[in-house]
Amino acid sequence: MTLISINNEKCKQCGLCAKDCPNEVLFQKDGGFPAAISPDNCIDCGHCIAICPSQVITHERLIDANCLPVLQDGIRADSMENFLLARRSIRLYQRKTVEKEVLERLLQVANMAPTSKNCQERGFIVVSDSKKIEEIKSVLLKNNRKVAFWLKVATGPVFSRLINKESVEALKKILQGFRITGAKASQGKDSIFHNAPCLVFIYGIGPDPLGKDNCLSAQQYLMSQAQAMGLGSCIIGYAQTAPKVLAKHLKVPKHYKIYGVLTLGYPELKYQRTVDRNPPQITWIGEPNESLKLKIA
Repeated sequence: MTLISINNEKCKQCGLCAKDCPNEVLFQKDGGFPAAISPDNCIDCGHCIAICPSQVITHERLIDANCLPVLQDGIRADSMENFLLARRSIRLYQRKTVEKEVLERLLQVANMAPTSKNCQERGFIVVSDSKKIEEIKSVLLKNNRKVAFWLKVATGPVFSRLINKESVEALKKILQGFRITGAKASQGKDSIFHNAPCLVFIYGIGPDPLGKDNCLSAQQYLMSQAQAMGLGSCIIGYAQTAPKVLAKHLKVPKHYKIYGVLTLGYPELKYQRTVDRNPPQITWIGEPNESLKLKIA
């Protein structure tokens, strides 16, 4: 079997597959049948399969049964907007296990998030073992005390003179968060993982400049799908300050680095309204409407 096969008996020669191929693997000459002329350039993105209206394209490295029809009616913009605005970071969870089948579905969706050149170079570590969670929490609390110490030094009267005012204020807010976390921990409260029944760590290749982006895109997919399935999540920034510490306790593959840490569980509370936020900081370079007029002209 060749890498990309096209059923010419059913192909309508529309040329959409060749037009949409990002690396010009497919080529169509003078309205003839498209053909894969540069298979070595293929990144397995699947655009050719997704765009074909006749469903006549198969790919050796992509399972055809997993290529599902797109719901053309889509999601209404106002519904999507409300869904995104309604998301909250959950810190109160029910004492209920997140089923393995649910986690598998979540991670399957998260794994579909975009990666640079479709490299798909990321992985997930799911921790549901309570003893392991306690072990990781203990290690992070110890690391947090070190981070808090250096934040205090950086925002002190001596070193703060070497940093711009905005950065100092930002660091002070972070330091306050570390102090609150430490105070809660001293009271026996779980200020790191909030008694969540499940943790998800997302890792990508450390030397890759886009490794972090590959992981954060999956993190966003995972949080959105979790919300749609009645689950809550929270990004744990404290854990992300200690990737090397986590790597030792989670057996992260060599040359990979943890870029995303999430808690998962069924929320104890249900929110009733969205909340306000500061307006977005936008810098316009060029007037969009004027650019459109120029193109039309």
